[in-house]
Amino acid sequence: MIDMTKIKPIYYLYRGDDLIDSGTAQELAERRHVKVDTIRFYGSPANHRRKKGRGIVAEKVS
Repeated sequence: MIDMTKIKPIYYLYRGDDLIDSGTAQELAERRHVKVDTIRFYGSPANHRRKKGRGIVAEKVS
């Protein structure tokens, strides 16, 4: 049986329509040299409204 508490969500980072990177919030934070909270913010509705396709946004896929 899979322990669902151990599975971490995967995020896709986009700049406009271009896929930049994918991975867990921790992996992306390390590669992008930002905090994990920043990656999570990229996926927030507030960030999506602010950017309107012009900045980095994240989509949580699992």
